[in-house]
Amino acid sequence: MGQVIEREKILGLNFAEFAAQTFFTLLLIQVFSVVISIMTARLLGPEGKGIVAVLILCPTLLFTIGHLSIYRVLTTHISLGKRSLRDYCGTVAFFILGITVLLVGFFLLFYFLCPPLFIKNIGLSVILLALGILPFFLMIQIFSSILQTQEKIRQMNAVSIAQSVGALTSIIIFVFLLHQGVPGVILSYFIANLFSALLAI
Repeated sequence: MGQVIEREKILGLNFAEFAAQTFFTLLLIQVFSVVISIMTARLLGPEGKGIVAVLILCPTLLFTIGHLSIYRVLTTHISLGKRSLRDYCGTVAFFILGITVLLVGFFLLFYFLCPPLFIKNIGLSVILLALGILPFFLMIQIFSSILQTQEKIRQMNAVSIAQSVGALTSIIIFVFLLHQGVPGVILSYFIANLFSALLAI
């Protein structure tokens, strides 16, 4: 009986600790988001900030359409322990590759057949760079979910913080110091999400 009470007490303390860490992580991310938004607006002006918003919307929209809530399915199956974690990671890698090629292919087909008016003045190379963020979005979401199932909350929060810190640092380098403008912001998001995806994996 005493062991059960002690175990419940430990679980309760762990839950409180992880909840507090996650709360402060989300708070920190919001602070970084505001700072990044202000810097982008100040350095690029309203028009440049609007172009960045449209470019980031492209991979975000594709991510929303394409992730298919697979991370929720993974969470359930991993918790059942029917297959090894390595098997799931292999499945995830093939899913990310396949869904990225499919979604980006459809987007580019739509772009060439009927160029949307809202991105007509943006170079194709910058659009491709923005679309290149999509697989990193998927990796971060899915592998963070796997970290959560393994009760690695600190690591999951570290990935989120790294994403925001990486974006801010890259923007300072490419936009503030090197004056790369809109392509610099997109490159900053690309690098930040690449680093965070690798960290999550």
